[in-house]
Amino acid sequence: PHLVPVELSAGTILQEPDRPGTVVHFPVHAVLSVVGPASASRPGAEIAIIGPEGMTGITEVLGGTPWPFGTIVQVAGEALAIEAERFAAIVADRPAARDFLLRYVQALLVQAGDTALANARGILSQRLARRIVMTHDRMGADVLPLTHQQLATMLG
Repeated sequence: PHLVPVELSAGTILQEPDRPGTVVHFPVHAVLSVVGPASASRPGAEIAIIGPEGMTGITEVLGGTPWPFGTIVQVAGEALAIEAERFAAIVADRPAARDFLLRYVQALLVQAGDTALANARGILSQRLARRIVMTHDRMGADVLPLTHQQLATMLG
């Protein structure tokens, strides 16, 4: 009863780095990118992808302080949203839900590690192929509405 359907537009920033989140999103037909912070000389790079298998709000699951990554909408679509404080209270009150969500956090961290290895070891064409396959997996469609600029940002 606390989840509200929302439409997410491509390019929308859902989470700023180092800032507390106000809303937790569960993508239904959208693809989100978790992006490392940019510096004066380099743009941010994607560290993980979130689709229908996942959610934003990792710090609400872990009960910690904001993390240093941002989350942006890469592919527009529908999501379910809940206020971050409400979500954190639900997680705190339901150990089984928290345990389930911690398994998702673990999977997301594994994905971030795999992305770091791919970025460190793979040539650009391999990294691009990996990113296209990962987006395809989350969209379930053969047409991927990604721009060259989005791909450049995601690949660092």
